[in-house]
Amino acid sequence: AAEEKLRKFSPIVIAITGSYGKTTTKDFITQLLSAKYKVLSTFKNENTHFGIVRRINSALKKDHKFLVVEVGAYKKGEIKQIGEILKPSVGVITGIEPQHLELFGSFQNLKDAKFELVESLEKGGRAFFNLSKNSVSGFIERTKDLNKNINSYTYALNRKGNNDAFSKITKIDDNGIVFDMMIEGGLISIKTNIRSVNLIENLTGAILVARVFGIGWDKIVEKCESLILPEGTLSIFKTQNGITVIDDSYNASPS
Repeated sequence: AAEEKLRKFSPIVIAITGSYGKTTTKDFITQLLSAKYKVLSTFKNENTHFGIVRRINSALKKDHKFLVVEVGAYKKGEIKQIGEILKPSVGVITGIEPQHLELFGSFQNLKDAKFELVESLEKGGRAFFNLSKNSVSGFIERTKDLNKNINSYTYALNRKGNNDAFSKITKIDDNGIVFDMMIEGGLISIKTNIRSVNLIENLTGAILVARVFGIGWDKIVEKCESLILPEGTLSIFKTQNGITVIDDSYNASPS
């Protein structure tokens, strides 16, 4: 039923995987694209075959221009299986760390499993790679070897290279983070309400995706000042007796 619905309504499917940063990247892409388009995304951190199919069946409508999906895996072949249903035209790999190795057996197996997302892309699709760390190096060459005419885009935080988008943090205070972004041959300063340095990595990728799909800088700058974060992602609040609590209990990856 989910496959039938996808073929009938044919939204642009953006699928996101990686060892960390999937949910925030998905949420940021959704919020930025929503400035111009009607967007449906998977709920919270639902990223299994069952959760994705359920979300499509219950919520996808004809007027959704985009479907933004978080995809997780605990063994090789799982992403391939989801990819066969979704047939995404856009894939984002947020970064890979030695995580769930007891399930994958080796770091190479884990990397191969994540790369299944790129292998599932439609011909002429787009792949976005986070090059802030070394873990996805080699993926661009592998993408070329697929001979599917897939366009590769790269982004990074604080790691210079020949990237399509590169961010450098310029200011951090109680109100959030300001960063400079080198993109499209120019530099733009972006102010956010985010207080986590790591999340700027994910936001950089989301902005690159938004620009590729024609979201104007005025809308991006405006959205970045009031981003909504998943619960437990560096949420800061005060208790009644004045104690400041930093709740970052959402995730426990090494990053």
